[in-house]
Amino acid sequence: MPEAWLLTVARRKLIDGARRRQTAHLAEPTLILLADEFASDEMAAIPDDRLRLMFACTHPAIDAGVRAPLMLQTVLGFDAEAIASAFLVAPATMGQRLVRAKRRIQQAGIAFRVPEHDELAGWRRRASGWAACW
Repeated sequence: MPEAWLLTVARRKLIDGARRRQTAHLAEPTLILLADEFASDEMAAIPDDRLRLMFACTHPAIDAGVRAPLMLQTVLGFDAEAIASAFLVAPATMGQRLVRAKRRIQQAGIAFRVPEHDELAGWRRRASGWAACW
């Protein structure tokens, strides 16, 4: 019986590989079109403040556990109840965490700006790497 199982697995792997190649082949023109669109000068500048807000929400001075909820509220406009539901906490708890994070932004004087390109090159996920950029 192990031979039959191995044969079935091998056959399914070949089928999956053929499907992946077909999907990639069909998606190629669309991906090229999207790449050209994103490479254009019009897409180089983001017309609103969302990116600046995202950098402010992920500043290392803000507790790591509240960065994602803060972005959900600030950038996407979700209310504390919806965010609390997603993070499996009470709405009052999430609301308080968000208030504390906003207060921390104000107290720390976190700038609403996008770091320069050379600052991003040295950026690391650790808070110490972020602090050097700011």
